[in-house]
Amino acid sequence: MLPSELLIVRRRYPWINPKYLLINEKSIILANDLIRIFQQYIGRKKKLLIKKIKEIEDSAFSEGFDYRVPRGLAHLLLRKSVFEQRDVKVDPFKLRKELFRIVNEKFRGFVLSEEEKKKVYSIIAKKYNILENEIETIFTSTFEEEYILKDFEKITAIELIKEYNLSLTQTLLFKALFIRVDLLLDGYKAKKILYNAKRLGLMYFAEKIENDYNIRLTIDGPISMLKQTERYGTRLAKLLPFLLSASRWRIDAVVKYNNKKYKFLLSDSRKDLFPKKDIKLVEYDSSVEEYFYKRFKTLGSNWIIKREPEPLLVDNHIFIPDFSFECNDVKVYLEIMGFWTPDYLRRKITKLSKVKDVNLIIAVQESFAGIKEVKSLPHDIIVYKNKLPSVEVYKALKKYMPISVKSIENKSTKLQIDPAVKMIIANTDNTTLSNLLNKLKKYNVSQDDLIRFLEEEGFEIVWNSLDPNNIIVRRKTFKKDQTTS
Repeated sequence: MLPSELLIVRRRYPWINPKYLLINEKSIILANDLIRIFQQYIGRKKKLLIKKIKEIEDSAFSEGFDYRVPRGLAHLLLRKSVFEQRDVKVDPFKLRKELFRIVNEKFRGFVLSEEEKKKVYSIIAKKYNILENEIETIFTSTFEEEYILKDFEKITAIELIKEYNLSLTQTLLFKALFIRVDLLLDGYKAKKILYNAKRLGLMYFAEKIENDYNIRLTIDGPISMLKQTERYGTRLAKLLPFLLSASRWRIDAVVKYNNKKYKFLLSDSRKDLFPKKDIKLVEYDSSVEEYFYKRFKTLGSNWIIKREPEPLLVDNHIFIPDFSFECNDVKVYLEIMGFWTPDYLRRKITKLSKVKDVNLIIAVQESFAGIKEVKSLPHDIIVYKNKLPSVEVYKALKKYMPISVKSIENKSTKLQIDPAVKMIIANTDNTTLSNLLNKLKKYNVSQDDLIRFLEEEGFEIVWNSLDPNNIIVRRKTFKKDQTTS
């Protein structure tokens, strides 16, 4: 993605399109010139590289290029570069602090002449056993323009031009109200695309269609967001390269540009302008699911938890819950409600209301704006405050547990805890899990058993991280009912 000021578009109302860089001799020469400069300037200061880039910008402008083209290409190359602070004999921050101290003590905060400056440099040089002419180099070594280009990721001119065109598209779609993408994909790649949209936390709907394509994604654009617009736009940008790598694709969007709405249309007829990436799974954007997954596995229940279960088909819509739980032949799904806009919430509730013949649990935060609407759904609802407690989901799952397993579990779920351990726990409040484990070390109580017992006894466990030193154990506070005798 490029900075918005480097976006170049053509507008003919109601249409808008990025001004893509064609793969021809003229643009290849420009891209090669920039790549060559980066290769030549390895080991040199960033400010010298930037100066040389400016010279190429001026030359490209005289050749008829918009100045934003070479600047955009250089922006992408800078992202492929590794800059490091140059090696110096003295810690520059330490030297700077000492220099300011001497100036304040001996010259009341100001050096007004070259002679006074030499006196300060002389004191510094003697203290750190360095030459006076090295001081300025050390002093300025923390400035970004003084950094040294250490490495540069190799790329061809054609690859750079294609990445530039992709970045133009990503930057334009950052201004999108909504995006509709029709795709032709085999089942395996389709799942990867859908899982990626889910992992990135995008507000989307997927449906099966029957024409020249087989999957349609309707994605809410960044401009539709009430907050976190930039973060959401970055997530969308991560998905786009995979969409453009389908067998066939067509993007139809509404974009808000300079306070005016435009239509944007792009299809695989122009696929040669873009890079083709392997469709792979991205990392999860949210820690909520990761936290819950790890916590649930510590419960030691008979339920097998699975992330990214098989997609469910609801009418023609494709629905991927966050988790599935399996016990013998019983399967239950869990959907965790994230941050959604009011419009997306209405559409999502309509979709969830149509989920039939499926065991579904919906977890929703207490502060969630649409909590009343969610509670009206014909599914099991869990309301939680901050992080979703795994024990609450475990309790909700009990109603679905096969009778044969339930009877076995009922006999074995009650932990056998030493009375001395119970006494120590009874006198515990507001400590770390590691401290409590140390107190119970001689009783051979495992971390998983301790957590489970604490939750059963009504303790609150604050998971600041998965490190026991950062996990806080404290008693829950309850409001007692007022009674009179």
